[in-house]
Amino acid sequence: PNNPDAFYWMGLAIRKTDIDRAKSLFKQGLEAAPEEGRFDHEMARTVAQEGAILEAVDYLRQAVRKDPKNGEAYFEMGTLLVEQARYADARDQFQRAVEVMPTKAFIHMSIGDTYMRGGEYDRAKREYELAVKKDTSLSEAWCKLGDVMRTDQKYKQAVTYYEKCVALTPKHKDAWKWLGYTFVGLGGKANQRKGMDAWERHLKVNPEDADNEDLRDQMADMRR
Repeated sequence: PNNPDAFYWMGLAIRKTDIDRAKSLFKQGLEAAPEEGRFDHEMARTVAQEGAILEAVDYLRQAVRKDPKNGEAYFEMGTLLVEQARYADARDQFQRAVEVMPTKAFIHMSIGDTYMRGGEYDRAKREYELAVKKDTSLSEAWCKLGDVMRTDQKYKQAVTYYEKCVALTPKHKDAWKWLGYTFVGLGGKANQRKGMDAWERHLKVNPEDADNEDLRDQMADMRR
């Protein structure tokens, strides 16, 4: 009746279909094995699904207190703090995740995102560069590097990064669109044509994008 493993695995098994029962099982696991951070971690994930962000963060703090090597818990805490626009606090948790999981490139991408939201583009760029240095196949990081360069009006560099992104992920949801804008930003008829070609690709791979009507209007104006 007080088997922690049973509470843990049963909670995981039924969480998708009965979240209240899953919470009950994880709480029983906490009572049976209060020193085990895995129950705090799963409680955090469970209450986060219900939108209880502060409660989830509290559970994650308990999880890493009990297991300081739980890199996923640090990362998830950072992600929840980003939702609350607590970017500096989020970075602290992401940095702890890096210390525990130094090979995980996606963590640097999340750190970069917090800097982007605060308008600190140089710092964001450094983190995205670290991400692609650790994992050159991380197409989203290449796209974000393109975003940084485009925002800073460094269009040639932005083109290079967006092209790396779409080479890795030809059906990327945003890269073709922003590659198009970047070509247009470079000026000249040849770049304008390249921009329209990129937008045509975007329309094919992301036909439901809310910006598509505006793109069609812009292309029509360019052709006149």
